[in-house]
Amino acid sequence: AEAYLTKAYQAGARDAATLSGLARLALRQKRPEDAEKYLSQAVRDKGAESVTWWMLASVQKDTGKLEEAAASIREAMRLLTPAAGPTYQGPSREDMLLILGRVRMLQKRPQEATEAFARAEVNPLVRPQATFEAAQCWYAMGRYSPALECIDAAEKLLPGNPAVAEWKKKIEDAHFLRLAAATSAAASAP
Repeated sequence: AEAYLTKAYQAGARDAATLSGLARLALRQKRPEDAEKYLSQAVRDKGAESVTWWMLASVQKDTGKLEEAAASIREAMRLLTPAAGPTYQGPSREDMLLILGRVRMLQKRPQEATEAFARAEVNPLVRPQATFEAAQCWYAMGRYSPALECIDAAEKLLPGNPAVAEWKKKIEDAHFLRLAAATSAAASAP
């Protein structure tokens, strides 16, 4: 496939399918800048599909181009229609919301991130990760009660996951430290 795609590109092929294929190869070869270049060209093609925009958003997120990633994921969601039907093999709207939530966290916008994760949780395939990442958002906002609710749910959805266990301890420590401080302050009040 690599030889075919390279020859097609060298011969002038600039359609979304060829460029997306080259982007996938670049990603496998750990060349995200090249992948972004190919995907940026691919989305200019009128035949570009939602999945191409989703791939571009993922690469932009990973390379720190967060505003561009948010715009790309919004375009991916706009293009994703229910008419895609049962043969559609790309990411779901909830997969896209998961990426948007991650982008918003990287932008230090945890409230928007939690909203995206909450919307993503409706998909049972995405729910475990969305719930886990929502817990991290609530923690970032200092909202430990909802963070505990989410991390407990994530623990049930992802049993034995060491990252979930680590975050649960972190959230519990912060929550109970705050409760202890409040109790101590109340006890020392005249």
